[in-house]
Amino acid sequence: MQATHRVTKQEYAIKVLDKGHLARNNKLQTALIEKNTLVKLGAGHPGIVKLHWTFQDEYSLCQFFFRRCGAIIIM
Repeated sequence: MQATHRVTKQEYAIKVLDKGHLARNNKLQTALIEKNTLVKLGAGHPGIVKLHWTFQDEYSLCQFFFRRCGAIIIM
């Protein structure tokens, strides 16, 4: 998914993870490790997309990444 901020026009890539799927496949800890790794490495590494913020609701975990022009994002 992708989104554009209405005011700043900044583009974001959005990764949505299904909590039920993660729980059924014992992947909740893996998702947390991935998020923590992106927070630590994404801030200063040119080859890792920067995680801007995360959000969760009852069913999903969402991760918002800064989208760079021309960059290919594989999730």
